[in-house]
This record gives sequence, C-alpha cells and structure tokens, in this order.
Amino acid sequence: MSLLAVMLLGIGCTAAPDGAEPQLPAGARPPEPAPHEGLDAFADAYRARLLARGDPACTWQHDRATARCPDGRRHDVPALWGIVSAATDPPSTARALLAMIDSPPPVADFDAVAPFIHLRPVKTDEATATPDGVATIPATPDGVLHWVVELGLPGGIVPVGREVRAGWGVPDEVVLDAAGAHVDRVDPRPFWPLGPGIARARVGDGHDAARLLSAALHRLDFEPRRAAVVVDDALVVADADHEDALRALVAGWGGPDPVLLRRDPPAEPWRAWSP
Repeated sequence: MSLLAVMLLGIGCTAAPDGAEPQLPAGARPPEPAPHEGLDAFADAYRARLLARGDPACTWQHDRATARCPDGRRHDVPALWGIVSAATDPPSTARALLAMIDSPPPVADFDAVAPFIHLRPVKTDEATATPDGVATIPATPDGVLHWVVELGLPGGIVPVGREVRAGWGVPDEVVLDAAGAHVDRVDPRPFWPLGPGIARARVGDGHDAARLLSAALHRLDFEPRRAAVVVDDALVVADADHEDALRALVAGWGGPDPVLLRRDPPAEPWRAWSP
C-alpha cells in the first residue's frame, strides 16, 4: 500500500462523523486564514510582513485596507488583492506579492510593473498638482486634467519619474490600458446607479476618480457624456439627457469642487465643461 493511500485511510478513520463539527483540542486556536483566502487575511499578512522588516507603525484605514506611513509611503492593499483574486493560482500569487515587499520588481521593466500601474488625476492649475520630475499623461486635450503615473507596488506606492516613463518605450495608450485593467481587477462592476442615466463609482478605495479609465464605464446602460471628477476621490457620470441631474448633484456637493467634463459625440475625448 502506498504512503498516500495510508494517509488517506488514516484520515478516513479519524474523520468526524457525518454532520458533526470537528472539535479542536482544548485550548487550541483555530488556524489563521491563509493570505489567499480573502482581503482581510491578505491585509493581515501584508501588515505582518511590514512589521517583520521593521517598518514604522502605519495608520491603517480598515474600511479601505490601505495604509499611510510616517515615511510618507502609501500602501494600496485592495489593488494587490485584486491581482490575487483574479489569478489562476491565488496561493502562489499571494506569496509572490508578499515576497515583493522586500524585493520589488525594477521600475524600469515595464512588463514587470504594468500590473501595478496607478494613474491619479490632478488639476493642472493647483500648486500641489504634480511633483517635480514625476511623469504625467494628459487626461483631457485642453489640459484641465492630467494623470500622474504611479506604481502601487508591494511595499508601497511610488511615483514614476519622467526618465523612467520615457525608458519604458511604450505609447501613452498602453499605459492607460494597463491602468484601466488595474482598477477593473479591484472591482469589475464599480458603478452604482443614482437614477436614470446617472451613476457613480462607489468602491471608495481612493481610486474612484481613476475609474474614468474603467472598461465598466462602457458597459453602463447609458452612454456617459458628462462627468464630475473629484480628484483622488469620486467620479459621477451621466448621459446628455440627464445633465441637469448631474448639475444639481454638483451644486449640493460638499468638499472639493469637482472638475466637470463632457464629450460630444461620445467617441471624442473628455473636455472641460462649464454648464
């Protein structure tokens, strides 16, 4: 009899009767979930890895499973979990991403870092819009919005310098496609209807504004021709027939003023809109 058969026979003899809950020995604790068994388990393993390498205590936003650390580094765990949950081998992928905390891929290798590309929209007329030397891509032909290029690597989000971006040797469209795939991995159905012909991105992970790049935008049951973008926070889209509803929503908006965009016809790029 093979060793495997003996093991299976032993399991069969000691298993709990059908319908009975298996009992843990007295004082024993149930096993911790493996990192690939859910966002919470992955976030716990990620946080433990940071602590094990001596990182300073970080402030965790448990509703978003993200962290901001004293060294200024941000950690986007939900986006990394999106890679794990979409993988054909989640256990191996989770282990590989956690190992990258200590050994991240080289930022100059586009193929290696493409799954981690973030594009963050900024108003170009704000003093805090774009740090010196960081790569940007125009989000609107009229220059109202730009995308700041970042990498949400295991170990923390890092900005991409202009020289690194030039060294990738790929057109802006390829970077935009990679960033769209990135937000779609986190949630392929990120839009929540607010009414006929109007919806908002509702994931709440700090990248909702970047879902202007999401493929889900084109799967709505209306053609998005109007948009209100709150940089680093929110996105609301509407069709042309419901722009009054979007204007009313914007009028009562609390917080930063959104950038208003429109496109007519819908195949055209987004441009600034002043209703």
